[in-house]
Amino acid sequence: MGPPTSARLRTKLLRASGIVAAIAASGLLAIALAVTGCASTPRVPEADRLPAYDDAPWARVLDAAVVGEEGLVDYAELAEGTPARDDLTLYLNAVARFGPESTPNAFATEADRLAYHLNAYNAFMLQKWLEKGAATADADERVGWLTWFFDRFAMDGGSESMHALEQGLIRPTYGDARIHFALVCGALSCPPLLDEPYRGPELDRQFRNVATRWLQAPDGLVVGDDGTVTASRILDWYAGDFDGGEPFDSLADMFEAYLPAGPRRDAAVAAADAGELRFMGYDWTINSPAASAADAGG
Repeated sequence: MGPPTSARLRTKLLRASGIVAAIAASGLLAIALAVTGCASTPRVPEADRLPAYDDAPWARVLDAAVVGEEGLVDYAELAEGTPARDDLTLYLNAVARFGPESTPNAFATEADRLAYHLNAYNAFMLQKWLEKGAATADADERVGWLTWFFDRFAMDGGSESMHALEQGLIRPTYGDARIHFALVCGALSCPPLLDEPYRGPELDRQFRNVATRWLQAPDGLVVGDDGTVTASRILDWYAGDFDGGEPFDSLADMFEAYLPAGPRRDAAVAAADAGELRFMGYDWTINSPAASAADAGG
């Protein structure tokens, strides 16, 4: 998931990652936005293409590559020539050809449509990391969101970027704050990547699963010995989506819903109600087990 894209917040984030001076000096942002008009379409032989939308290949990708409760990604499992990589290509080809606009009968409910868009976003994320070499030692270890968040992908008979899919379609169309637990940009500070496809009839259970895991992890919420509560920066960036949105009235309401009863939940609810939540920095390092271990080791 990327941050909202106000000029102020974008500049703040760039400074934090140490690259704002280079971007400002070279005009690379304008160039990046100018050259991302072409949508990439996975190449699949005609005989091997799915005849209709089916998330089974995506399920196999997630089963092969997602690691542990943290929802990290073993990108080596998606190396060129592996069955999981072939499944990712097959799934992205299906996403390119089918969807709520081009094949509406396959997505009868709003939950079905939301699940499709969440899965598409997360599949695009894996593909972009793999294009950057994430399955090998050559991978850049930081999310290059200023460039590939704006790359266009073939989707639903048209094309979309991860940025536009999140900010221009998913957020305004569905108005569901729980999307912020499900969209994974590929950084360590993102919520866990769920190890199964999002599916309309299962969304409530799946959102609860991933939200509870994330809020109990140190990247989601930390309660200090002094009672100070520090939450993911995502809950700061998108606080407005939780404040009077769906299905929560506030961040405090969300903590009540997804944290187990006890002192930790009480502290989080009290801090949110009092406007005393603190927020973490955002770690844009790739969400792989090796990067996580290195990060934990300092």
